[in-house]
Amino acid sequence: MLATDPAGTWRIALEAQLSPITAPDITARTKRMREDGVTPCWFSDRPRPPWLGAVPSVRLATADSGGLVVAEGLMKFTGGGWAVPPGVNLTDSLRWVFTGKVLPHAPRTKLRCPLLRQLEQVWTAVRARIGR
Repeated sequence: MLATDPAGTWRIALEAQLSPITAPDITARTKRMREDGVTPCWFSDRPRPPWLGAVPSVRLATADSGGLVVAEGLMKFTGGGWAVPPGVNLTDSLRWVFTGKVLPHAPRTKLRCPLLRQLEQVWTAVRARIGR
């Protein structure tokens, strides 16, 4: 799905990747989108998609309430390192993407999340803290 702002200043492709795809293939698709001026945001609900973090992406999980939350791919820098903001629902995360509050970012320091793998790219706030 392609989302644009009313003024046409940005275009974001929301891509639910349901079928298997390799990291090189999804990276090539992402590169073509960026060349066309589109920022992609890839989604999966699979436990370990091999391409997660190779491209701007998030892994979703079902919350206890039944809604969807971001389980991986959205991070905040706390000053002492990277952390996963707790319980961010899909609606809030998309609002942050659409308003530019979060952008794809390649962390320069290790994520230090023992339960998560090291990701090459994450969605994070430019200078503000997420979830405050």
